[in-house]
Amino acid sequence: MIRKGSNSDTQWWMTIVGAGFLVTGMFLQIGCASSSDGEEGEFLSVTAEVEPVWEDSEALWESVDRDSVRHVFQLLWDQSIPMGGYVHRTNPDSQDALQRIHNLLKSARLTTDYGGGESSLKCLGITDSITTVDCESTLNRGFFTGGESRLDQGIRDVIEGLKSGTLKGAALVTDLITTTNYGIGATALLPYFKDPAIRAYYNAGEIDVAIVGIRIDYWGVHSGTCRSVPGPLGCWFHEGQQRYQSMEAVAKRPIYVLIMGRRPGGDSRENNPVHNLATEFTESIEDIGLGVKHTTITLGSLTGQANFDWLAYEGTGFQPVGLDKEHGYYCKDSGTHSLAGRFADSLVTITSVETDDVKGIIRVSKDDNEAAQINMDLNCKALRETIRGDRTGVCSDTSIDVGVEYGESADWADWSSVEHRSDLTLGLEQFMEGIQPSYYHSKIPSPKIRECESK
Repeated sequence: MIRKGSNSDTQWWMTIVGAGFLVTGMFLQIGCASSSDGEEGEFLSVTAEVEPVWEDSEALWESVDRDSVRHVFQLLWDQSIPMGGYVHRTNPDSQDALQRIHNLLKSARLTTDYGGGESSLKCLGITDSITTVDCESTLNRGFFTGGESRLDQGIRDVIEGLKSGTLKGAALVTDLITTTNYGIGATALLPYFKDPAIRAYYNAGEIDVAIVGIRIDYWGVHSGTCRSVPGPLGCWFHEGQQRYQSMEAVAKRPIYVLIMGRRPGGDSRENNPVHNLATEFTESIEDIGLGVKHTTITLGSLTGQANFDWLAYEGTGFQPVGLDKEHGYYCKDSGTHSLAGRFADSLVTITSVETDDVKGIIRVSKDDNEAAQINMDLNCKALRETIRGDRTGVCSDTSIDVGVEYGESADWADWSSVEHRSDLTLGLEQFMEGIQPSYYHSKIPSPKIRECESK
């Protein structure tokens, strides 16, 4: 990483083992920025682990022996009549988009822990009930005949199956046209994802979620007022009015693949079957030229790691705290001085800081004037006196617990609408916000102190 004003940039690997550390292999960078008196202002970049947290989750969740989880993956299709509008009425060259999605999803499954070996694939269709369908079914207009689509029942069954261990993973393909007791639109499914029990599984890293959106041509269906209309263009279903409306032109209408699954032991939030399946499927969809967007919910906007920079000082003139590139920070006098630390990504906001005040020597606080910054105060006199006598606590490798949020414009805003439209999804943006983590928890490695390395 080269920073503005850098004079040097040295990188190395360092292994740290200590209390509270989530990282054993930590990538460090030392950079320099010039001050007016010729001294170098230096910073230390560390890799902080980030974990998503869902609030309002039950403290206890029922663990299932991973060896007892059935190797079953369910592929569910929304079979409601409006889904048939993605299939051209007469042109064979425009009739296979859904079939290709179906086949690519099955292929992507085989590249993950959900496919191969003892794993089995079970295909289901959702109308006013959930029934088994042939996994080799032809997805023509005749496949989509449901006057009602109980997506809520499908989601509920998948969640219960994952919790109980009767299935290992599942994918639901749907346009998210939803009518339930909770309302209409994508947000009508939120109560099932906000259930405290399932959120507890998210927090425990037992179950992961991803969503893939695909934009494909939509010609509408010949139902309702369009039953006898000639030509390929038909109607789209208006959820609010509960009736079909004529289409004036072909629309680029979203369709979604919602993926949920259990995480095998040892896998991380960045390397698990749900994320890997969604990524493999997304790449295969991109290869055939369809517009696609992918979000792994448990990662949200942040990945499992974030860069955090400890700054030796800011400003000009004599600097009371220096940095030994090999052994860490050190004091140049006997005063109390601060090291500033901040996330490299300016969109990360620190909401809380928790750390032990080590013998009055090291104190960490949140900087209220800098949303992404914290301060570590070093009492240099007490530090030196304590190290001479007893290094316990002061010199052990520790980390700082930080609550963070990630602020950005919603990635899915241009797929969502607050009005009923043929080319957008009602309430999608609110749905995506509702299933994202409440906040993220991070463990930031404390900077090393050179006096601790001295003999």
